[in-house]
Amino acid sequence: ERLKRELEELRLEDALEAVSDIDVELIQRALRSLGFYYDAIDNKMGPQTRAAIRRFQYSQVAKDREMSPEDKEAVRTGVLSARQTVDLFAAAADNNHPMSQYVYGIMHVRGIGVEQDGADATYGLNAAADADLAISPYALRVIYRDGTTGLNEVTPDKALAARHFARAFALGYKPAGDALKLLEFEAPRNVE
Repeated sequence: ERLKRELEELRLEDALEAVSDIDVELIQRALRSLGFYYDAIDNKMGPQTRAAIRRFQYSQVAKDREMSPEDKEAVRTGVLSARQTVDLFAAAADNNHPMSQYVYGIMHVRGIGVEQDGADATYGLNAAADADLAISPYALRVIYRDGTTGLNEVTPDKALAARHFARAFALGYKPAGDALKLLEFEAPRNVE
């Protein structure tokens, strides 16, 4: 049992390392959806973005949760820790922000900051697709074309993949049209 718990902690640490690649623009949009960021979305980590990050971080401290030394240092500097980045996208997704629902869904597909979970991935991506975020049905088609690994695996389903391809194309996502034409001739891909 102890070994299993230690392996889970190591896996989560590896997953959290991948969070550092998230664009500042996505962070700004998530912060704005939660009411912490008021300036232009410019994909720059400027003073306004750092101030918004601090406001978010202080809201987390206000929830009186246990903070690691890394989280405490991040609050002091206005830089999101990996765990805080995951928390930000989770909160914005729960607040029905479509782009954050998409990002959080992708995080679950790939195991970025969270454990891979097909059910959580499809839930977030479907919510974003319901808000007509064109890239979300395209991501869903990849899930249904290739399947997922991890918890609550999704098995390939060509009919669902085609439906999501068509929806993404109808919403204006041009690569979905070409992918829809190729779908019949493709074999499912390995998601790793």
